[in-house]
Amino acid sequence: MHGGVRPTPPYCARWVTVDTRHDHVVESEEVLTGGNVAAQVVRVGSTVRKPSLVQTSGVEAVLSHLAEKQFEGAPRTLGRDECGRHVLEYIPGAIAETLLPFSPDELRRVGRLIRELHDAMETFQPPSDVTWQVVVPNPAGVDLICHNDLAPWNLVRDDHRWVFIDWDNAGPHHDCGISATPQVRSCHLCREAT
Repeated sequence: MHGGVRPTPPYCARWVTVDTRHDHVVESEEVLTGGNVAAQVVRVGSTVRKPSLVQTSGVEAVLSHLAEKQFEGAPRTLGRDECGRHVLEYIPGAIAETLLPFSPDELRRVGRLIRELHDAMETFQPPSDVTWQVVVPNPAGVDLICHNDLAPWNLVRDDHRWVFIDWDNAGPHHDCGISATPQVRSCHLCREAT
């Protein structure tokens, strides 16, 4: 994700004391591009701030559950800021969509990551008051909660950690891997290139 730096609006200022005279410095926000569900998404230091949506409490519950299960393929949810925005761990790395197509080993790695996600979500019990905003609702009405947009544009990769971002479409589905079709298409590109 790339963006420009702008000062934090005064109503959302995050102040940090820098000396004993109580001078304050406003942290700047870097506008991040990409995504199509939430309005402006920004990076502040080692965090990402997204507007809270009707489904944010469900997303927070999902990400908290995945952290409890020690699933490393999702960002950590860090609560809400003074503006009510959802605060998430910033994931350094490159968006998979901007990289070369997956090699067979990389495709196996993403397959394992999706399998681990599916397994971790089998024990998730969503809060009763959660509202999901699923683009294509599951007609079967099953209870497994999935990301629902596993794709190269939502996978951040670095040398150590691969993380699915942008969980705003999370909701009921019967198989967490079924929405990974774009990942499989990346394999076809890989095979054509070799």
